[in-house]
Amino acid sequence: MYKIKREIIRLWMQMAVKYPNLIPAIFSKYIKMMWNDNQRRCAEKEYRTVNFDVKADDLKKDTQILDLSCTSGFGETVHPDVLFIPGGFGEFGWKYVMTLTPLPRGIEYFENPEFLVSHDGISWEIPCGGKSPLVDAPFDWVGYNSDPTLFYEDGIVHMIYRRTEYKGNGADVRLLVMHSSDGVCWSVPLVIMEEHHHRKDLAVLMSPTVVKLAGEYLMWYVQGSGGSFSVVRAQSKDLYQWYGFMSSMLRGMPEGTEPWHLDVIKKGKEELLMALCYQHVGNYKSNRGILFASSNDGGILWNISGKHLEPGESNFCKKSLYKASAVFAENGGLLLYYSGQDNLDHWLTVRREITL
Repeated sequence: MYKIKREIIRLWMQMAVKYPNLIPAIFSKYIKMMWNDNQRRCAEKEYRTVNFDVKADDLKKDTQILDLSCTSGFGETVHPDVLFIPGGFGEFGWKYVMTLTPLPRGIEYFENPEFLVSHDGISWEIPCGGKSPLVDAPFDWVGYNSDPTLFYEDGIVHMIYRRTEYKGNGADVRLLVMHSSDGVCWSVPLVIMEEHHHRKDLAVLMSPTVVKLAGEYLMWYVQGSGGSFSVVRAQSKDLYQWYGFMSSMLRGMPEGTEPWHLDVIKKGKEELLMALCYQHVGNYKSNRGILFASSNDGGILWNISGKHLEPGESNFCKKSLYKASAVFAENGGLLLYYSGQDNLDHWLTVRREITL
């Protein structure tokens, strides 16, 4: 009976989204609220159990699965973005801050940004007085909030994230930015980019990442068009108004692969490093890996290095890897935070010490 009811709600929801002129607005809003409530109830019934106790001999050296069960997604998470703040952040001087999105069994409804803090980069928690998720899940609209990234400057953490709202046969896709000085009280999100696309072409404005170089903010994101994917670079003076859009060149990409999600950090004053989640052309649901690249011209030309991570090396990532976040730690070493999908479709996030 439960499955029949869920299917009926799903069909109503599709009608309300695709044919808004045929259904009164008040009824359409009610249907979308029912669908979102159904998503939450389904996950709470079926997807609560996650195993964080992975055998140590199944993981590569210097790799540790993070227990992120404090999040609203029951511990299953993707798309981490981590910053190390030498002077500490907020009242308690947190050295590490992170955003990511829950994704229990791939349910988009739960893909809404969280904000976590840590003193050591291993044990994470929601700051006292903070909320989970930080960005509310859809209420009377259908879609999700994804791909968050963090930027820190002058005691302020800025979060940029991507909102997808389904409308008709397509969706409005927007990038929004909000900021906080303590990780608890956040500004009202403001739209900084937006596009409308058909449902078959919604892989746009994906995985933004920001650095400041020579007094200017630079952003990179992945853009899909006509079934192909590229990295776009943009410039800004204030994080709100963006211009100078251009395609970045990825020199040395393995044959038959394309960019999917990315993270960019500074190494010294001028060199940039990229952790790039790639996918095989035509295989968009699994078998993704992680490459590394560097740039010395402000992120216009990227040179892919020989080092890469592939799925299947451990049980937690048998099916696929996902977006990675690189960060220079307190000891100067390079850390990589990334997620993996196991054979049961659970998504877990790990911390790994790497050398390039």
